[in-house]
Amino acid sequence: MKPSMASASAFAVTSMAWLAVFGAVSADPKPIIETQALLCQPAFEGGPFRVTEDCVDPTYNVPVFTSETDETSPVPHRRVSGYFNGTKADFNFYLPPPELFKGRFFQHVYPIQDSNARPERVAFGAESGAYTVNVAGVGGYRADAAAAKLSRKVAAEYYLGHSGRIYGYIYGGSGGSYVTAGAMESTFGVWDGGMLLIQGIPMSNPNNWPVRALAGLFLEHQKKNIIDALAPGGSGDPFSVLSEDEQAILKEATALGIPLSSWEAFDDVGRNGMNMLGFFTPLVSGAIQARDPSYPHDFWSKPGYIGTEDSSLGDAFRNALVSFNSTVRNVVLGDGGLPVSAVLSNVPDSTSTLGLVFTIHGANFSAPVKGQLQPENNTLTIDPTSDETVLATLKEGIIVQVDNRLFLSGFALYRHQVPPVQDGYYGYDILRHPDGTPLYPQRDTLMAPLISQGASGGVLHSGNITAKVMVLQTLLDYDAWPWHADWYKRRVKTQLGDQFDNNYRLYYMENGFHYIESPQLEPPASGRVVPSGGHIEQHLLDLSDWVERGIEPPKGSEYTIDELSQVHLTPDVTRRGGIQPLATLTVGGANRTHAVVGEAVTFQLHVEAPPGTGGVVSTEWDFEGTGVYTALDFGRIGPMVETNVTHTYEKPGTFFAGVRVSSQRDSDPETPFARVWNLARMRVIVE
Repeated sequence: MKPSMASASAFAVTSMAWLAVFGAVSADPKPIIETQALLCQPAFEGGPFRVTEDCVDPTYNVPVFTSETDETSPVPHRRVSGYFNGTKADFNFYLPPPELFKGRFFQHVYPIQDSNARPERVAFGAESGAYTVNVAGVGGYRADAAAAKLSRKVAAEYYLGHSGRIYGYIYGGSGGSYVTAGAMESTFGVWDGGMLLIQGIPMSNPNNWPVRALAGLFLEHQKKNIIDALAPGGSGDPFSVLSEDEQAILKEATALGIPLSSWEAFDDVGRNGMNMLGFFTPLVSGAIQARDPSYPHDFWSKPGYIGTEDSSLGDAFRNALVSFNSTVRNVVLGDGGLPVSAVLSNVPDSTSTLGLVFTIHGANFSAPVKGQLQPENNTLTIDPTSDETVLATLKEGIIVQVDNRLFLSGFALYRHQVPPVQDGYYGYDILRHPDGTPLYPQRDTLMAPLISQGASGGVLHSGNITAKVMVLQTLLDYDAWPWHADWYKRRVKTQLGDQFDNNYRLYYMENGFHYIESPQLEPPASGRVVPSGGHIEQHLLDLSDWVERGIEPPKGSEYTIDELSQVHLTPDVTRRGGIQPLATLTVGGANRTHAVVGEAVTFQLHVEAPPGTGGVVSTEWDFEGTGVYTALDFGRIGPMVETNVTHTYEKPGTFFAGVRVSSQRDSDPETPFARVWNLARMRVIVE
C-alpha cells in the first residue's frame, strides 16, 4: 500500500494486492493461519477466550476487505473497511496521513455500536498521531481483538516508514466498560492499555434500573421538595423533608449507589428510571421469565415481598397495579390481512402504559400478543413482530387481559438478588442484617453476573488486568454508580499487589452524568452537567505517554466513601488528584443570594487546576440556568483564575446561575481537544 494520500481510484490496484495478502476478497476466503496449534483457546471449558498477540481466533479468522477510500472529513484520512467472514462483525480503520502517524491506535468499543467511528474520535486520533479502529459490537471482546491485530498489519503496510511496535489502546463506557474489562483481563499483547468509562460491574444490570424505578415511584409526590433541597443554595438534606418510610427508601437507593445529588434531576433519575425499565423490559422481564418465572407470582402472593407488604410502600405498588380484562370491539386489518390495531371496550381512567402485558383469552387457549395501549382512544396498537398464529385469533368479542404485574415486580428485583458477602459488594449491606444474612427472601438465580458475562465475553471482573488501565467514573451518574469503580479498584489492588500503582488509575469526575462525549449534552441538561469528552481524550494521551514513554500520569483521585456508599472527593485541589479543575461560585462568600429586579449582582469565581494539569483556558457563563453559555474574558491563562463578574436580572424569579470552566494541558485556548471541564452553580432569588 502506498503511503501517499491519493484518490480512491489511484490506489485501486494496490488495494487489491494487499487485500489478497491479508486474506481477502474472493469467492473462497481462506483463514489467515490454518495451523490449529495457533488457535486462541478458552481459559477453561465454557470460560472466556484467552487471546494473545500471536494466536488466531477460530471465529474471527477470515477478514474480507470491502473498500479503501481517501476521505477529507472530518480530517484527511484513508478509510479501510471490511468484515470477518461468516460473522456480523464488520470494521473500519481510519488512517491519518503518514506524516501525522506516531505509532498508535485508539479503539472505542460498545456492545451495540456499528462500525462507523464518530467524527470527533477520528479527528482526535489524527491530532494525536493515532489511527482509529471501530468494530461493530457483537458481544465480548474477541471481534475487537481480531480487528486490533489485523489493523496493525494494515497499518504496517500503509505506514512503511514506521518502525517498531504499533501501540494500541481500547476504551469504552457503560456497556463498553464490560467489553474493555474483558479485554484487559483476557488478552495479552493485543492492546497496551485500556480505559473503562462510567464502569459497570457484575451486579449492575438488571439491578440498577429497578433501584431508580422503585425510589422514583415511591418518592414522586415529594419531587419538588427533594429537588429544592439538593439544588444549589438548598439545604443539601432531602431526608429532612420526608416521612420515615420515604427516608428509608431514599436511604436504600442512596446506599445501593445512586448519587444523592443526582436527584436534583428527579425526572431523569426516577421517572426515567421507570421509563428505562419499560424500555428494557425484554432484558429485565426476559431475564425473569427465562431464569425465574415464578418470581412475579411470589412477589404478589408471598410474605417478604412488597406486593404483599402491609406498608405505605406496598400500598404504592398496589395503587400502581394495572390489571383488567376488556373485550375487543373492533379490529383493523393491515395489507396482509392480520390485525394492526384493536379497539377495546373499556380502559380504566389514568391507566399507565408502562410495562403492560397483553394476553388474548379464547374458549380453549390463552396467548400473549405484543403491542402498545393508547388509553385516550382505547386502542391497542399491534406490534408487527407478534406471533401471526395468535394474531389470527384476535377478533371482535374476544377477551384481552391487560396487566403490569411482571413489570412492577421487576422494580424490587434487586432486593431478592443480594450477592454473597464475600464478593465485596458493600453497597448491598443496606439489604443485609448485621450478621450478613439478607433482609428479604432470595431467589435461586443471581441474574446480574450472568448478564455481565454476556457483555464482557465471559470475564468475571477478577481485577487481574494484563495491561495498564485507567478508569473514569462520573460522580452524578445514576446508571453507573460511583462506588462500583471503587469496588473494581479494590479487586485490581488485591490481584496486583505492589504493582498496582504501576498499572492502574481511578479518576472521579465532578458534575458528570451517564454521558461519554459532548455532543450528547444539550439544554437543559447542560445547565447542570459538563461533557466528559475532553477528560477521555486527555486520559488517553496520558495513558499512551505512560505506556510508550514511561511518564507517570496524574495521581488517581483521592476520596472517601461514607456509610451510604457515597464517594466524596478531597476538597483540597492540591491533594485530590485527577485532572479536573475545581471551581467555586459565590456572592459575598455564599452560594445563595437575594436581589431585586434591576439590581446588579456581582459573582466571585475561583478556579484552580490540579498541579501539573495545565492552565484554565475558558470561562463560560449562564446567569439564568438555561444551559446556554456565553464565554467571557477572565484575564490571564494560568493554573488559577479569580475573577468578578456582574449581571443584572431584569425579571423576578429563582435562577441557578452557573459558570462552566475548562483547563487544557498545554494551556491552549484554541484547540478543541482534551479540554477538561467543570461547573460551579449557585442560587439567585430575584424579587
